[in-house]
Amino acid sequence: AYDLRQLGGEATPQSADHIVVHATVHNRATHSQPMPMIRVRLQDRFGNSLATHAIEPQDYLHVKPPSRMKPDQRMDVELIVDDPNRQAVGFELDACLPDAKRQLHCSNDP
Repeated sequence: AYDLRQLGGEATPQSADHIVVHATVHNRATHSQPMPMIRVRLQDRFGNSLATHAIEPQDYLHVKPPSRMKPDQRMDVELIVDDPNRQAVGFELDACLPDAKRQLHCSNDP
């Protein structure tokens, strides 16, 4: 019951090898939930996947994350992802949770 909204992305002025993505994560559940990992898929101009990154909460919040998101809690996030080929023109975001074996299960997985 996560609502993940992308707010935009841009290449960083310091390095063209990175893209900064701004988004919000909203817990739409009626109960608290763990902070999700966020999967970022960089895409080329044809929509093909170039790279996939799974980002931990402490890395997109840049502070120690709360252990759980309260019901109806919303957080602004900043994701910094590598684009070593400098070919990314788009991206796709997905909220994910790891299982006991650290395998990610994401909301847009088949």
